[in-house]
Amino acid sequence: MIKELRKIPDSGKSHPMNSAEYHCHLKSSGYAEDEYLMTGTANIYTENEDRRVSVIFPEAPYTTRLLVRRPVEVTAFSGNVVLEILNSTAMTDIDRMWINAWPYLMRNGDIYIGITSKGHVVDALKCFDPQRYAKINWANPLPGRRRPERTSSVLKFLPQFESGPFLGYADGSGRASSKRYAGQPCFPLPS
Repeated sequence: MIKELRKIPDSGKSHPMNSAEYHCHLKSSGYAEDEYLMTGTANIYTENEDRRVSVIFPEAPYTTRLLVRRPVEVTAFSGNVVLEILNSTAMTDIDRMWINAWPYLMRNGDIYIGITSKGHVVDALKCFDPQRYAKINWANPLPGRRRPERTSSVLKFLPQFESGPFLGYADGSGRASSKRYAGQPCFPLPS
């Protein structure tokens, strides 16, 4: 259940990670880029042997971010909203749909919303701007839980329901570790 949606203000030094302003010239094209923190609770589920889904932890707290790109003038809005679960395969948020379609979306007056959806991206966000993203939280309410085996589950197509969005934090704290990057660049390249 969503409990709060709060806009993160921009300043001269603080702006959204993956801001499109520089490459897409949003302001001069009549677009704005806003970023919000969404706080709420969500259930953690498991699948029983009879393939029925049940809650194993109710109301786990979370705070994630929404990246919104929209026409400044309400009259320019097309009525279409494009929602993207941001790609996290590079251990950071990648707004692939925006990258591929931004000229079309802006020409048509569509609103774009990108959602941070994986706990392991928190490290990248907090490395980029620790103060801006300090409140993002994917704390693991079940740190001792064993990761489920891959099965022919009904939920197989949504692995976050099987493994939970909390696997990135082995200590269960839900906080990005500043020690992880001590003396290293924020995004170390594989050797």
